[in-house]
Amino acid sequence: MVFQAFRFVPSLLFSIIVPYILVSFFFGWFSLSYVITLYKQARIGFEGEKGSGLLWIVVVAVIGWVIAFIMFFLFYKLAFPQIRKSLNTRSQPVAQKLTQLQANELAGETFLAIDLYRENHKLQPLQENETLCGYAQRRLDQLTKLGRLDNYKGFYEDLANPQISKTYFAQYPIVAEDDGYINFLTKPEDVINYFISSKNETAISGSNKTGSCVLATPDFLVIVSGGSNSRSNNL
Repeated sequence: MVFQAFRFVPSLLFSIIVPYILVSFFFGWFSLSYVITLYKQARIGFEGEKGSGLLWIVVVAVIGWVIAFIMFFLFYKLAFPQIRKSLNTRSQPVAQKLTQLQANELAGETFLAIDLYRENHKLQPLQENETLCGYAQRRLDQLTKLGRLDNYKGFYEDLANPQISKTYFAQYPIVAEDDGYINFLTKPEDVINYFISSKNETAISGSNKTGSCVLATPDFLVIVSGGSNSRSNNL
């Protein structure tokens, strides 16, 4: 049972399991010797007076085994699952949060990966646009303050706001946004595959997009693209 409990943590083999086996072996040997010695002493003291002096030893032994079985059963049903759950949880990699510097690097690598993707699909490469980057930062600030994704609610509200649209999207008749969570395992190709598989018209694959910006925080990544209102086919 102990071997099974620790099978997911090989590093514990010599620190816990081996000592446990050694202790169990010597404790078991000591217990056996102790019982034999106790039996000899009890036999001298009681066998002559009560005839069959072994009966009380048998009764005590049976009671002891019953108690041991009950304790083992309770441990197996109650404690053992919790031990397994705890060990399995510890064996899983712990998600690490990116630093802002790592988030910036991921954003830059994602932008390059987007252009490589578009080139492979015979689409015009995107040009990084400072105005769109200003809007991407605005969206990141909104999501950070909210603490979660908003299903593009803030983006659509900004599109409907003439002042904001004039500030950020004056040169782009159409604009698209993609956003999502990131962690230390996120890769640029994973970002692209996620958005391509989730929507038909995206900030990545729109064939009428010309300008774009990718920004990230340790929690969120935002892709904003803008272009003409040409109705050319998308991927």
